[in-house]
Amino acid sequence: QETVGALTLTGAASLDLGSGNNSMLAFADTHAASWAGNVLSISNYSDATEKIYFGTTSGGLSASQLSEIVWYNPYGTGGTYTGATIDFDGRIRPAPLPVPEPKTVVALLLLAGVLAWRERNTIGRLSTMLRGSACIRD
Repeated sequence: QETVGALTLTGAASLDLGSGNNSMLAFADTHAASWAGNVLSISNYSDATEKIYFGTTSGGLSASQLSEIVWYNPYGTGGTYTGATIDFDGRIRPAPLPVPEPKTVVALLLLAGVLAWRERNTIGRLSTMLRGSACIRD
């Protein structure tokens, strides 16, 4: 694998990996290079076929630089995602999609149950009221 120099950003930059090209880019360790708050946008990335490396260790980019990477449609869902992780060998990947904590899921299910129970009771009372008013008219 051939490695180019460190990536320094002096403005917004983009990497378009093309479509189905099995791209592989290897930059030198870039953690000390200035990005000065600029964003690196990466498009047409597929984790199965594309590889982007910064150095040869997990220290190839700083935490600040990893947070300044924007991925366009990395999961095939059409979304834009910010942030990256870096593997032990310097390979970067889109940050994983957030997964709610179990207690958040439980709270949402409980809330849905309470709302469904309340609506069931409301519909039941309304039905009883309507039947009662129909009987009075007769």
